[in-house]
This record gives sequence, C-alpha cells and structure tokens, in this order.
Amino acid sequence: MKIKNMMPLVSRKVIWTEIIGTGLIMLVMLADNHQRFSNDLSYELFMAGIYSASHKIADINVMLAGRFRMILYYLVLCVFLGIDNYFFYYRGSVSAYTMKRISNRKEMYVRCFTLPVFMFLIMLILSMLQLAVFVSMYLNYTPAVFLPEYHGIDFWRLFI
Repeated sequence: MKIKNMMPLVSRKVIWTEIIGTGLIMLVMLADNHQRFSNDLSYELFMAGIYSASHKIADINVMLAGRFRMILYYLVLCVFLGIDNYFFYYRGSVSAYTMKRISNRKEMYVRCFTLPVFMFLIMLILSMLQLAVFVSMYLNYTPAVFLPEYHGIDFWRLFI
C-alpha cells in the first residue's frame, strides 16, 4: 500500500505552525544577537574615540564570546519539537496505527525528526553567515589604529 493512499499523517496546519513558530523564534534570536553585537561594537568605537588613538578596542574573540549560545538553545528547542512530533502520533492522532502498516519501520522517525533537523540546519547556516557579517563589521568599520592584534577567531569561545 502506498503512502499517498493512506490518510495524511500530519496535517499541513501542524507543519506550517511548526515552520512559522520555529522560524519566528530563529529570526528573533538572530536579530537580538545582531543588535547586541552592533551596540557593543558602537560602544567600543565610541570609547576608543574618546580616549585616544593609543586605546585599542576589545579583541574580536572577547566581543563574540557567548554570542552563539543561541544555537545550543535552538538545538534543545528542535529536540523537544521532534519528541513532541513523535508523541503526537500516539496522543493526537491515529497515525501510529498507519505507521505500523508501512513496511519501512524508520518512516515514523523520518517524519517526526525531519522538520526539526532541517530547521536546526537553517539556523546553523544563518548563524555562520551572521558570524561572517560580524567579523566583516569588526574589521571594516573599525579604524586600523583602534584594532588590536588579530589572531583569528576562537570558535569555542563563541558558545561559552
């Protein structure tokens, strides 16, 4: 029996609610992160301009420390969303019985965890693009006299 002939396992309304809900959370997290970094960079540049050219602004690793902790929070959200999708088959629908009739036993797990994994990968890609924008802002908007020695980015400090 083909899946197309069976009843829909998850309604489109539930799928769009998940996409819109997690997408809005993702955009709010990214916008907040961008706003905080822009404010910190502006403050550092303002303070460097007040003191003198001998004053160096904070290193990029110091300014970015802990900025991408939101990725870990979003990962936890996606894991709980996948678990909620899994329990939806048993609580909110009769689709668990439909899943048992499918010859592929992994189909239920694929349907439960595909959307959360996909949304997390989008968040990860957007966060890495945001990191590139932050580094570009830091290096291009800061006058050379205010820049400290650049030693690269310590990726582990982004999450701590």
